[in-house]
Amino acid sequence: MTTFTPPVVYGQRSCETDFRRACDSQQRHHSWLLYGPRGLGKTALAYKMAAFVLQTSPASPAPPDTLPELDPTQPTIKRILAGSHHHFLAVTPTVGKGAKTASISIESIRQIHDFLNLTALQGHTKVVVIDPFDAVVPAGGHALLKIIEEPPPHSLFILTAHSINTVPPTIRSRCRLQRLVPLSFDDFSTFLKTQDLPTTINEQELYQLSGGVPGRALLWLNQQEETFVVPLQNILKNLTNSMPIPHDPLLRLATIIDKDARADTSQNLWLLFWDRIFHWLHQHITTTPIHFHHPIFATWSRLLALYQRSERLYLARGQTVISVFFHIHHALAQGHNQKT
Repeated sequence: MTTFTPPVVYGQRSCETDFRRACDSQQRHHSWLLYGPRGLGKTALAYKMAAFVLQTSPASPAPPDTLPELDPTQPTIKRILAGSHHHFLAVTPTVGKGAKTASISIESIRQIHDFLNLTALQGHTKVVVIDPFDAVVPAGGHALLKIIEEPPPHSLFILTAHSINTVPPTIRSRCRLQRLVPLSFDDFSTFLKTQDLPTTINEQELYQLSGGVPGRALLWLNQQEETFVVPLQNILKNLTNSMPIPHDPLLRLATIIDKDARADTSQNLWLLFWDRIFHWLHQHITTTPIHFHHPIFATWSRLLALYQRSERLYLARGQTVISVFFHIHHALAQGHNQKT
């Protein structure tokens, strides 16, 4: 049974509006895919969508084009959040026997078929949330496709994905796509005001550092400045300025990430590291006048494959960190040589 405590969703009004209008017009698609960087609130939005469909008499109806906030005091919402609502199923990663990382197994996907075959109350919709699809094993993806190719009547699938590229085109094509976007500074500032943060926090700096992603901002705030944040920023600054990779910060960063991976109370430095790497790559590509054939584009794909392989095979993370920066540095050097 999955219990989920929902945060408020910030800055995703367009997604909420699309779903609300589809429901109100009786033209709601059977499958929706919410995608965007980790930490934007995809899980919370998926639950809001599910609750809107399943809650027959909300205490405070939402204005047009919006979805009501999740009120855990309401009986329907309470059952959804506890995973005990008989018309709701959340499929989330678990660590299988002998596995080192959590995934959504084919057995978990097959449970969807059993859930949908249970008799529902007349006229009621059954809602399945798969969160995130990135964790679904390949065989599970094939099994899911068979289900959503011919979805049962009165069923709704809501998938989340940190990267749309992890979702096969055959599944993507059967979903209505909703891209969650980083927050505007005003929405980001509103979010920060709900957190118990020190008054010394520089909101503008944190906004730039996190790319407007709330979950990423909280991860940054939880890290020790000297052991993680500063070394990473120093390395990225040198790469931006076409300078050599600084040796000491690189070793400190690799050591702290390796140590964190083995700790019982991991601080998710690994995920934060990759979030920052891909954010830096995106900024570099969009703000630097480079040709489409620049080696950095191939490096982006290579690093994405490296990340996925490291998750699947549990590669030594400290060594992977070093490899990441040398891949980037090599691509930038190749691009510079092409110019000259």
